[in-house]
Amino acid sequence: MKFAIINRRVIPENFKNALKKAFKADLLLPEKVRENKSLLKEYDFVFIYGIVCRHYRDLCEEAGVNWIFFDKAVDRRRIKQNPKRMARFSINSYLPLKHYEKFEDDPSRIRTITDFMPIRETEFLETDSSVMFAGSSSKYHAWHDLVDPTKYAQEKVKNIQNVCNREIIYKPKPSWKHKVPVEGTIFKEGGILSVMVDKKDIKRPCCLISHGSGILMEANFLGIPTIVLGESPVKKISRTRIEDIDSPYIPTLEEKYKIANAVSFFQWNAREIESGEMWNYLKPVFEEELNEP
Repeated sequence: MKFAIINRRVIPENFKNALKKAFKADLLLPEKVRENKSLLKEYDFVFIYGIVCRHYRDLCEEAGVNWIFFDKAVDRRRIKQNPKRMARFSINSYLPLKHYEKFEDDPSRIRTITDFMPIRETEFLETDSSVMFAGSSSKYHAWHDLVDPTKYAQEKVKNIQNVCNREIIYKPKPSWKHKVPVEGTIFKEGGILSVMVDKKDIKRPCCLISHGSGILMEANFLGIPTIVLGESPVKKISRTRIEDIDSPYIPTLEEKYKIANAVSFFQWNAREIESGEMWNYLKPVFEEELNEP
């Protein structure tokens, strides 16, 4: 297999060097790729970094080349607690959902998730509790061909209001610069859901709704039912319709641990990549993607 990396300046150097060494990957200048996408045809797989790399994803698809999306790890606590952090990887998709089952029963890497994110029993609060809608960034919405994040939130808030009378908390993406309140909601800026759950002065929501915010997995693991409108590692153990707010899916601890197992095999640090450990585990996934018609 032949690999390349579209060498954008935003790629962390430790990951770029690790991928270059482990996969013997060539570095491609972004401007050269934009000028001539046929350069990509020399490779079986091309690494693209970050949610803003949609253009390069499209160029790979136009050239008929497999792309490997990588970005920050899905577990949010790690970003602050571990400055070197991990990167998550997915082949030909935003998330590797179709490959999770291969690793669900292997707990050998689960501590890379659970050391940063506790897993608790899920409890549904039937009365006197709010619904939280978590928004995403404009970059995420562009990747998924969604309308502007505020317009999207407004649409979903109306849907929520049509099916229940609960208080609605709107929590936009903290890093999104253009966030504004949505009428009919309590506007909650900043912070992460675990802080809101642990603080006594803030009511725990009965469920979290989002298209695909990383907060979904944290909420689900912390014991809050989730509604996934797009993609998320916990989609399999969530509801997918707003109409199901009052009849949530209550996953077992076993189901949650299976998801944590699976996610752990698609998140690696630079040392593990460089040593070949990532390749040893994911080689069958690469082969399967390469051989798909």
